[in-house]
Amino acid sequence: MIADRLAELGYPVFPVVPKGKRPLTPKGCKDCTTDFNLIADWANRYPDCNWGITCTGLFVLDIDGDQGRASFARLESELGRLPDAPCVTTGRGFHLYFRKPAGDLKATVDKTLSIDIRTGYTYVIAPGSVHPSGAVYAEKIPLCPVEELPELPQVWLDRLQTKPAPSPAKRKPAQVTPVPPAGDDDYSDAAAYIDTLEPSVEGKGGSNMMIRVCNLLFWEWDFGRNDPQALAILDRYNARAVPPWRERELEHKIDSVFSNPPSAPRGGRRRSSQRDAAKDFSLDFTVNNPSGVPEGSEGDDGGSGLLVEPWSEVICKPLKWIWENRITLGELTLVCGAGGI
Repeated sequence: MIADRLAELGYPVFPVVPKGKRPLTPKGCKDCTTDFNLIADWANRYPDCNWGITCTGLFVLDIDGDQGRASFARLESELGRLPDAPCVTTGRGFHLYFRKPAGDLKATVDKTLSIDIRTGYTYVIAPGSVHPSGAVYAEKIPLCPVEELPELPQVWLDRLQTKPAPSPAKRKPAQVTPVPPAGDDDYSDAAAYIDTLEPSVEGKGGSNMMIRVCNLLFWEWDFGRNDPQALAILDRYNARAVPPWRERELEHKIDSVFSNPPSAPRGGRRRSSQRDAAKDFSLDFTVNNPSGVPEGSEGDDGGSGLLVEPWSEVICKPLKWIWENRITLGELTLVCGAGGI
C-alpha cells in the first residue's frame, strides 16, 4: 500500500476523501503519522481514500497549470536549473519535493507565478491518489527517504520568499467634493479624529483599519451612505493608505457597515461631540469637600464639580474573585476595547 511505503520513507500521512483533497481526520494534516498500525486502521476504515502528506519537514513546490509551468521555466532560465528532486505529477501540474530549509519560512509566494509553497503544517496529496479530474498522482521521479531529499538552492529560496511590491492602484480621477459649510462641527470633528488614526497598510491589518474608519463615519457618526462630507473624509484617509484602495473596494467596505453593523450605538460619536460642544462650565476638582456634598448635587451652592477623596481616607476591603485578578464579585468590571471592533 502506498501509505505504508511513504511512512517507511519518513513521510507522515493521513487519509483524505476519495478523489478529493479534504482530510478525513478531525485535525486534518495535524493527525499525520508514520505509525503502520494507525495507517492500517485508517485503510480499513476508509478503503478508497486518497492520502495526504504533511509538509512539516518538507519544502514542496506546487506548480499549477500552464501559467505555473511557464513561470517555472522562466525562473530556471533566470536562477539556474534545480537539482534533480522527486517529482509527482498532479491533475494540472506537478510537485517537486525538497528538504525543509532552516529558519522561518512563509508558505506563500507571488500569486502571479502560479507556484505555491507547501511547508510546515500544510499538505500535498500523495502519489497514488486520484485527482478530482480522474487523473492519478504519479511519481515521475520516485520519492526518496526524507533525509535524502535535495536542498533548494538559496537563490531560489530568496526569490520565492520575497513578496513583490504591490503595483500602484489605478484610481479614477478625483471628483470635486463640495466644501463643507463653515461651522459644520460634525464634519470637522469626524475629520479631525480620522486624521489621528494609523493609515491602512496592506499586510498589517489594513483591511480591519479601513472597516473601522467606515464604521466610525457611517455608523458612529451617522453620516448618510452617499454623504459627500463622509466620502471626502474617507477619500482623505484613503490617500494615506499603502496602497490606496480602489473605489469599488471602498464601496464594498461601506456596504459591509450597513449589512454587518458594529455593536457601537448608531450616531453615538455625533451625540457625544454635540454634548461636549454644549458644555458651558468648567469642572471644579475639589479635594476633601468640607460639606461632604459633591459639587453640582442637590444642596450644594458651588455649581458643577467633582468630589475627590484622599487615598488615606479610602477603606480597603478584601475582594472576592470570579476570575482571579480579573473579574470581582459584586464590583464594577470594565471590559474595554477599540470602538467598532
